[in-house]
Amino acid sequence: MLFWGAIIIITAQPISDPVWPGDAFPPLPWSIWSLRESTSGFFLGNTSGQNSPAETVRESSLGVVGLGWQLGLRNGTAWVGPGGLEARQHEAAKFLKAHRPSVKVMVSAELDATCPLWSTTASLLQNLPLAREVFMTHKNGSIWLDNKWGGLFEQPWYNWSSQVAVQWWIDQGPIASALADPLIDGVFLDGADPDPSFYATNFASPAEVRAFKDAQQKALAQAVLTWRARQPHKWLGGYAAPRVNAAQAPNHCPVGSCAGPEQLSLLGSQACASTMRLLISRSNWTNQTLIIAIPKHDPHPWIPLATFDCERPWWSQNCTLHSSRDPSPEVGAFLVARGPSALLQLVMQPDHTLDYQDHSLFPSLRLEPGYPLEQAREIMPGLFERRWSSLKVRFDCSNYTATFSTIDNLQENQQ
Repeated sequence: MLFWGAIIIITAQPISDPVWPGDAFPPLPWSIWSLRESTSGFFLGNTSGQNSPAETVRESSLGVVGLGWQLGLRNGTAWVGPGGLEARQHEAAKFLKAHRPSVKVMVSAELDATCPLWSTTASLLQNLPLAREVFMTHKNGSIWLDNKWGGLFEQPWYNWSSQVAVQWWIDQGPIASALADPLIDGVFLDGADPDPSFYATNFASPAEVRAFKDAQQKALAQAVLTWRARQPHKWLGGYAAPRVNAAQAPNHCPVGSCAGPEQLSLLGSQACASTMRLLISRSNWTNQTLIIAIPKHDPHPWIPLATFDCERPWWSQNCTLHSSRDPSPEVGAFLVARGPSALLQLVMQPDHTLDYQDHSLFPSLRLEPGYPLEQAREIMPGLFERRWSSLKVRFDCSNYTATFSTIDNLQENQQ
């Protein structure tokens, strides 16, 4: 679904669980109307060790904190191994919840591959007979390792044709481990984006590649049913990110459901209005889970509340911080269009994340609308309005602005 130069919208037709994998993310088990509790960021966390107190404070200003695997790094250029990521995620979640008990904490886990950042994977790699069954291997029996990270760590890929592999992944892998942690509220799945040699090395034909991907989808469907039955109060799904290639399709934007900001900026106010109409028609759907705010003119659109100029490699600490603008148009569009299970994604930072600003510094993000009194209305072409119990919100596609009127101000104006 498209939005004018600033928002990536993920919606889909409501269907029975499991709604993911497929064309939607699952409903949030803790859906809430509060704007603060509905804000989220993904791939957060320090790249040089456990989160500092300042990082904890900044992250806890969000309603949903998605911790990234970079918490398993040490000094930004080496991984803490074998294992160590689960322990750091647990500690980060503990400090976040101690600082603000209502915050929800998610963690990332790769769908296609894994690595020894996770202790459960590190332990499996010490059991070579089982590891050779779980992971793809060369003809000589050695485990195939993806080295696209330039030596930072190597990734074995799951052998989806093996039911032993599928069962280990479901019962003991990093996702199962995270879901079993009482301090973790959900898992967002990440795609591994393979080294180009992966398919050439392991498959003789495109048909074999398709069979591999089909086996993965069957394993994922089996896993989702199992994990949701075991942990019905935890969220499990993908995260919103640009689609890179077909191999990543199940892990990022659902098929046909989102587009990059460079495409959106070319469409203008008419596409904005048509998208808002579509969203409003779906605002009572339970699986309208993610609406992603991308400030229109920021140079690095995946870091909307703060941007960084970084030297390569991406885990370098040589980054210059640039503050962003208040995302009031995105907040207005979100409040107009959102459903009962929706998140406003504000931060997507897979690189340097220690110094992004507390999101509550932005005035529009301190608003609390209450609960919706109505479905939004289009009062003029491209101008949308929705009344909440504490706010009247307007969003105007023609000039990409939003206005917020409190109930007290409305009553005074009427008198």
